[in-house]
Amino acid sequence: MAETLRGKTAFITGASRGIGLAIALAVARDGGNVVVASKTVTPHPKLPGTIYTAAAEIEAAGGRALPVAVDVRDEAAVAGRSRPPSRTSGASTSSSTTPAPSFSAIARPPR
Repeated sequence: MAETLRGKTAFITGASRGIGLAIALAVARDGGNVVVASKTVTPHPKLPGTIYTAAAEIEAAGGRALPVAVDVRDEAAVAGRSRPPSRTSGASTSSSTTPAPSFSAIARPPR
């Protein structure tokens, strides 16, 4: 029996385009969940992809996605986003000063 990523969650930085998106899609095709961690929340005039378009592609590939706006060049923003998942929901992801979003629904497989 082949190993799969079903029930596992990958936190992928730069997942809105390029190699990050390619890795995220591979995780999704293998049944995994993906936290799409990138700074691109609005379309760029010359580059394709946002955290939201990437999340849609990941879900179309069979995975579950959680778009999270974070600039990995900002150490405080990364620390705030990498805390263990909260059991509460509804946190905004539009600013690096907001609390970490809840992704416990996809981080842990249902029992």
